[in-house]
Amino acid sequence: MSVSEYNRIDQIFVSPEGRLVLAMSEERPYRPEDSHVLDEDFRNKINSYIHAARSGHAHHLARENGVENVNGIDIVLYSRTHPSAAVLRLIGRVNDELSTEGIRAAWESIASEDLGIEVIERALVDESVRLMGSEWKIALMWVTLMGRDGAAGIQVERHDGSIVNVQASEGLLALLSEHKRAFSDSRLGTWISGQILINGEDIYRSQFSNSDVPEWMPQPTDDNLREELAMYPREAGEVPVWVRERIGSAQG
Repeated sequence: MSVSEYNRIDQIFVSPEGRLVLAMSEERPYRPEDSHVLDEDFRNKINSYIHAARSGHAHHLARENGVENVNGIDIVLYSRTHPSAAVLRLIGRVNDELSTEGIRAAWESIASEDLGIEVIERALVDESVRLMGSEWKIALMWVTLMGRDGAAGIQVERHDGSIVNVQASEGLLALLSEHKRAFSDSRLGTWISGQILINGEDIYRSQFSNSDVPEWMPQPTDDNLREELAMYPREAGEVPVWVRERIGSAQG
């Protein structure tokens, strides 16, 4: 994800303080040579978020999700690399000029070295619980991701025994990508599929596989397999047999 999509709010949720959070994610690295592009994208994005906050659109979205009362609005940029000075200046201006309107801005790092796998998994569970709502008994968050393509969702069992499927949010997908990076190993590569069984907000068990994609999950293409090994190299002996056979037959 990137902040180049100006006319949408990537994610909206309520913080423990009761503030409405309008979140945006930037996966592109902040580098000096790309600064002019990313800085302009962020300027347009944050202006769009400010308009949503001031016009009442953000509160309307919150009410649609069952949230009636909030204690202000936070606009938060999530990125793996440290934002440029221009981006930080814009964030500072929001805090200086709009705090009296209850609007604040901030940057938070989602770099794996800052978070750690356990923290990311806790965030995955929190986001899954938020998406499921209040009426659920048990849930299975699942994901398959090879290269840059994949799919994810949450299978939820309600208290009445009914089963529903909940679509993954942009925030959940971003956390899964970060978890995959944090999980990577020079010898073993990283996971290609995973599941988190959620029995309660603080009761869950995770299982991620570097070698298998269950049959009931969407299956990767040959191009996905090649891209995965290019992005996350692993020792030859750790490449699953079925992956070698697929790529070998495709190349032959």
